[in-house]
Amino acid sequence: AASEVSECIQEVFSQTANRYRDNTAIIYKDKQYSYGELEERANTVANYLIANGAQKGSLVGILANDSFHVISSIIGILKAGCVFVPFDRQLPQQRLAAMVSLVAPEWFIIESRFWPILSSVTVEAAPKATVICVDGDAVTNGEQHLVQAVDYKNYFNPEKPAVKSDADDMAYIYFTSGSTGQPKAIAGRLQGIDHFIR
Repeated sequence: AASEVSECIQEVFSQTANRYRDNTAIIYKDKQYSYGELEERANTVANYLIANGAQKGSLVGILANDSFHVISSIIGILKAGCVFVPFDRQLPQQRLAAMVSLVAPEWFIIESRFWPILSSVTVEAAPKATVICVDGDAVTNGEQHLVQAVDYKNYFNPEKPAVKSDADDMAYIYFTSGSTGQPKAIAGRLQGIDHFIR
């Protein structure tokens, strides 16, 4: 039987964040972030996606290095009912472009310094994708094939979104090298994350 939202991992995280709001959740370099901060950022990501037309099941690529940005984006994407697709910034651009072309995300969440990489690999693979820069504006140099969500930096909505999910919903896509050496996209579902975490 399909699980209700209360059993999905993003809801479990919200319950944990409310219980341990002031406890440290992430230490990255010289910064510390509490569970409350992580929950608020994840909710803001989710609410922005929803308010700007992301649908349940929409694919959202992630290209970031900072742990806080990566984790808050993953949780926020799940809270919006969307599917996260992590990309490794250290991969050769040709391989990265092949991966992007396989899934063609409608959205990307990136750190602004990765805009040049994203721009170069999405010209044909993900035309007109909308890009959220989690740490400010990117230098776009006039590229027309990507749309930067320029209002995101002033957006803040920490309320938990009322999106219903169940265990069989697709939650992520990751890549393997495949038997031929070509990247192969593998879909995972919420129940898989739930099983792994528990």
